[in-house]
Amino acid sequence: MELAHRHERMTAAEFTESLPGQPTNSTVRTLLRILEARGELRHSVEDGRFVYSPVRSRSASARDALLGVARTFFGGSVADTAVALISKDGQKLSKDELDRLEAAIDKARSGR
Repeated sequence: MELAHRHERMTAAEFTESLPGQPTNSTVRTLLRILEARGELRHSVEDGRFVYSPVRSRSASARDALLGVARTFFGGSVADTAVALISKDGQKLSKDELDRLEAAIDKARSGR
């Protein structure tokens, strides 16, 4: 999905060329079909080729992926996920990042 969001429109051949590890064409096409079935990608046909593009915004996809991580590794706890992300030894957050986190917490507290 990172490639799809970065390039916005890609053919299966372009995905194959861009992915690490030299995946086979059939592997890439299988993954594209799965992502399309999940509603993450859509395709149009241009000059006889399928051209894939993301269905949702990068931020919506990222949020859902992170919520999946929260469910899988943190029992669904968004707070535990956030704490794990920001409490890594040596992790330095800028004043702007800390202000954004504080604003998000304040917003969550007020129920907005």
